[in-house]
Amino acid sequence: MLRSSRARRVDYFVIAGGKRIAAAPASLPEAATSCAAAKKMPAPGAPASSCTGQRFTVVVAHAGKDRLALLYGLDGTNWRFCSAGTF
Repeated sequence: MLRSSRARRVDYFVIAGGKRIAAAPASLPEAATSCAAAKKMPAPGAPASSCTGQRFTVVVAHAGKDRLALLYGLDGTNWRFCSAGTF
């Protein structure tokens, strides 16, 4: 997302319990992919260097006792995977 004429990029991320969530493992569990598919979101892949967009949504997946938050940004008409974290 660009703001003002100085074109400053804004990066979005997920907060839980007042803190930025911890990064998820590089290899996400199958539960994350199946939960994203159930919500009609693209499969999570490599994290984006920054998360920008016009709208945002979080898909929460449970893998055993762990909770994963998958952050997506709407880029035009396409949802794009931004990042994943555990909380």
